[in-house]
Amino acid sequence: TLFSPDDYPSAAASSGAEGTARASLSIGPDGRVTGCNITQSTGNRALDTATCSILRRRAKFTPARDSNGQAVSDTYTTPPITWRLEG
Repeated sequence: TLFSPDDYPSAAASSGAEGTARASLSIGPDGRVTGCNITQSTGNRALDTATCSILRRRAKFTPARDSNGQAVSDTYTTPPITWRLEG
């Protein structure tokens, strides 16, 4: 998985913040995330920032291809990503 409990931002954890985010990602021709825009906010800036930071660092996609089979840029909307404190 892309996210682990260790990824929870300390500022969000100490304030008890939880929430669900969605993001629109720009994917480069190499399959890497080149841009991230939060389309559904958790309501907490630290969680939203962490969502995009982790997706940019860890997410990798199979590149989209045009009609000639060349790798091209694409966009992808994530499923809901829920941040929930354990315990």
